[in-house]
Amino acid sequence: MKNPEVSNVLVLGLARNVASTIQRDMLALQKALAGFKRTNFLILESDSNDSTLGVLEQLTKEVANFRYISMGELCDQIPNRIDRISYCRNKLLESANKYAEEVDFVVVVDLDGVNTKITRAAIESCWQRDDWEVCTANQEFNYYDIYALRHETLCPNDCWNEYHELRKARLHPMKARQISIYSRQIHIPQESAWIRVNSSFGGLAIYDSNSYFSSGYASRDSEGSLICEHVAFHQRIESSGGRIYINPKMINSSGIRKYSLKYKLFYGVKYSFSAIAPNLFVRRFGE
Repeated sequence: MKNPEVSNVLVLGLARNVASTIQRDMLALQKALAGFKRTNFLILESDSNDSTLGVLEQLTKEVANFRYISMGELCDQIPNRIDRISYCRNKLLESANKYAEEVDFVVVVDLDGVNTKITRAAIESCWQRDDWEVCTANQEFNYYDIYALRHETLCPNDCWNEYHELRKARLHPMKARQISIYSRQIHIPQESAWIRVNSSFGGLAIYDSNSYFSSGYASRDSEGSLICEHVAFHQRIESSGGRIYINPKMINSSGIRKYSLKYKLFYGVKYSFSAIAPNLFVRRFGE
């Protein structure tokens, strides 16, 4: 595996209504990726109703090798959010193909403020070993991205499918969320061993370029049910022998501060709300 200083990297991300966050994320990413020989950025935007497009245009002038694509409005054409994200990720992959022969690694990022703590040391900790095709981020406090996670004990199934099954069994909403989602948002100390998973994301993932360009996203399984697009993408990589890890040292954000007073108050209010008025809770926060 090539080291960063002799490698070219391509950063890919989706943007929707990120005018207030993307510049901070971009600044952190530029610094974190400074050890690579060359870094290119390609961002795909859709459906923004804030000043995201203006900020992206400004970034083309401020950031070297920065390009963006706008897909315009897709919400009416693709109403479901996960379907739309999967569609956009595949469009971005298709556009990125022109870089395939010149880049060694692809970094897929979220741009909604979850990458402000990424550092060069965190990125380069991935090269302390060379037995991976995919390295994904961890968070300082509690790991948040359970929807994209698949692991035989940490999260063997789709968390939202499990939530819906618990709701069908008449468990009230917050108890169902506690079992299917919140209880799995564990703290992964930075000194922990790498965790091999079937899928994970956490707002930032580094791919060996061959693995990235040989895969593709999907938002539906073989039965037509919704799935996280990262899960489908990683299934294809795994089926070709690719190894996917959470790297505990690759901290990109604070994550969830489960033991903070603010979190406890917020959780307590939501729990009480869901217990007293579960139907109203569902209308407000969704199933």
